Amino acid sequence: MPIEEPTTGEIETSILSIPTFTAEPSSPHDPPTTI
Repeated sequence: MPIEEPTTGEIETSILSIPTFTAEPSSPHDPPTTI
């Protein structure tokens, strides 16, 4: 990954950090609107 785009790496890391919200955003007990 090129250092010219550190934002892309951070975004990917954020998604990997919280795959639960991305994988199941329809969770009734864990809505993505909590953030």
